[in-house]
Amino acid sequence: MATICLYPHQVGGHKILLKSSKRGIILKPFDQKEYDFYESLRFFPEFLSFTCVYYGVTRCSLSSFSASDRPSHPQSLVGDYVMIQDITAGFQRPCVLDIKVGTRQYDDDAPPHKIRSHTLRSQTTTSGSLGLRICGMQVYQSTTLCYMCLDRHCGRALSKEAFPGTVRQFFHNGHRLCREVVRIVRAQISRIEALFTRQRSHRLYSSSLLLVYDGVMVAGPEERPADDLVCSTDVRIVDFAHATRLPAMDSRTRVPDEDYLSGIRTLLAILDGILAEPDLPPVITTAPSNRPCQSQSTAV
Repeated sequence: MATICLYPHQVGGHKILLKSSKRGIILKPFDQKEYDFYESLRFFPEFLSFTCVYYGVTRCSLSSFSASDRPSHPQSLVGDYVMIQDITAGFQRPCVLDIKVGTRQYDDDAPPHKIRSHTLRSQTTTSGSLGLRICGMQVYQSTTLCYMCLDRHCGRALSKEAFPGTVRQFFHNGHRLCREVVRIVRAQISRIEALFTRQRSHRLYSSSLLLVYDGVMVAGPEERPADDLVCSTDVRIVDFAHATRLPAMDSRTRVPDEDYLSGIRTLLAILDGILAEPDLPPVITTAPSNRPCQSQSTAV
């Protein structure tokens, strides 16, 4: 029987993620809209290559938690969960960057007070100026053998001018800028851009791009061949609690989601700028924290 413990590489989000002892499965607290989105993907296969694999719903009880890795307050975690793919499974040192895309972060059913609060947050962060906001980051530093971490509060405080440098930090291992990873990530985000120039069925309000790679694969001072890194680098669209499936007669189905596309294109431009830069040390634009790495592989 599978057991449950806390997911050790969560960088963003308000709700606690869990991991299953079944390899490669993350448990995310149940949300009806997110569940509806995943269930509908069978009718919208164009999204499948860009989202985490969906495994259904499960219920966690007190007996579900691992005796050796039991949370301090497991009662608060009892409930229903959506089971999705852990795209970092098998990575030894997962580097993870969560970027919220778009200036609008509320769905069509949001009450007025939520619209006001989300609009204000967008206007006072890089969501409003760039259509992008960092919700969390961890990047393995081979010089210190630790993770450099930024949380959502750092992301909210980040200025428009400092944003590109913080993205650049994500691709720097302490020794060098890992351009080979940047190129793979850029190609994958370009495919997402192509999807959103075509799709008219959904608006993925307040969703994120999750960028991941295995820091061990690029830990050395020398650049690695891109072919060695394809299986340890990935980009997926995540967080669908505000995803909106548009009615057939909705006028928004006539045009692409330009708000989402604008954020994606800004991120592509930032990546192009990073690739064009000389290999300089990272510029620390925020106040990161350092966290020791676990001694074992993080595969679940």
